[in-house]
Amino acid sequence: FKILNNDRLKNLGGLNNLGHIGNLELKFNDSLQQVTGLDQLATTTGNILIESNLHLSHIGSLQNLTRVGGSLSILSNPMLTTIEGLSKLSYIGGSLVVKSNSKLTRIGKFAHQFKIRYDLECKSNYSLTDCCGLQELITTYAIGRNIIIQNNDPGCNSQEEVIREQCDELQIYNDLNINCTWDNDENWLVGRMVTVEPGNYVFEFGGSQSLELLPAGAYTMTLDTTGPWTTDCPISREFDVLGPSNITDIAPFALTTTQPC
Repeated sequence: FKILNNDRLKNLGGLNNLGHIGNLELKFNDSLQQVTGLDQLATTTGNILIESNLHLSHIGSLQNLTRVGGSLSILSNPMLTTIEGLSKLSYIGGSLVVKSNSKLTRIGKFAHQFKIRYDLECKSNYSLTDCCGLQELITTYAIGRNIIIQNNDPGCNSQEEVIREQCDELQIYNDLNINCTWDNDENWLVGRMVTVEPGNYVFEFGGSQSLELLPAGAYTMTLDTTGPWTTDCPISREFDVLGPSNITDIAPFALTTTQPC
């Protein structure tokens, strides 16, 4: 399915009932501003290519996309500022390519335990500073082959910069050298739980809930160390929620496996 060189098309409203498709190609549509109309698209058996759409500013209408059978490529869209709304996307059967989108500043989160069969290529997005959506992919080895991250803005200019980015309020890592300090070769542990008091709230690192949902106030967070994990490092943290998107810094937690390879 291709929509090419349509200078008058501003959205994709005529595709409202489209749930499944083979390939989808949106290219050289100079008036296309958003992909409204693809709201129900859930799966493709082939590729999705979004390329060189002069006024495309966001792709959030792909919020129900869960699986791409081939590659997902987002290329040379000069007005695209964020890649958001793909929080249900859990699998790409080819590669994820984000390249040469000059105003792109942020790549948001994908589904928990998202996997890419082949390559991740993110390069030449000269305004891109926030690659938090890629962090879990890298630290959980969810990419089948190559990782290419380069020629973006600082913060998202290399694989190491993406790993170091403070993306979540809650960070838990595998403390390989048991020194209670995070090092470059130590992976973040997705799926570990903490309990927050008062209120007996439970949060998962890498999950969909955010500490920002807590009412303003002072809290204590305690790490769950059940399972094949132990630590001699502190397992509690105090923090304050000062308001929406305003939480005091929380130092990462350290865990060490009791079942080394």
